Amino acid sequence: MKTIKYNSILIILSLILLSNECKDDIDCRMNFVNNSSETLWFDIVCCNYTDTETWKGNCYDVKVPANSSKKLCSNETWEHVFSENNTDSITIYVTDYDTASSYDMEKIIENQKFHKKYLLSFDDLESMNWTITYP
Repeated sequence: MKTIKYNSILIILSLILLSNECKDDIDCRMNFVNNSSETLWFDIVCCNYTDTETWKGNCYDVKVPANSSKKLCSNETWEHVFSENNTDSITIYVTDYDTASSYDMEKIIENQKFHKKYLLSFDDLESMNWTITYP
């Protein structure tokens, strides 16, 4: 009889814990696809940035192993990110992981050591189904 009560309590506690997990509050739309044979670093800058400005810092970064993909999940929605940063686009720099580990982003940008730079609006991301593919 004690085993039945114990199991019942465990089941009830598990259900309570699972019901409190708010997956609706997490935005996992952004997906990075690495079709290259090297590990890549995707660095996302969420404020207005031009080539003449100094590095302002990133809002997200993602390491993606070779020939794989990885979703970026955040408690903030992308609508909120665009609004909060008062921007109409984000910049994504794609760099090999070894370079990203050896240099700070300011030097990577200054010396153009990145593989690719994307400048994407919210509408661009929507039309791409939130998937950034390299190459």
